[in-house]
Amino acid sequence: MMASLLVYAGANLFMLDAYGPLYGASASGATMLSRYIMSFAFLCLHCGCFRLSVRAGELAFWPS
Repeated sequence: MMASLLVYAGANLFMLDAYGPLYGASASGATMLSRYIMSFAFLCLHCGCFRLSVRAGELAFWPS
């Protein structure tokens, strides 16, 4: 748990240093938003709450 915290803090500090204070905050927020969306999608698909259907170029989530 401590290792993941150190990696997360290091990545955020790198983004703040690379992009500056104004754009670094936006990059950090976008990273957190994408992490939360991906964890929600993984939880829904892994637990069997939804099935993923990809047909003819469309992506759909169907309740199980």
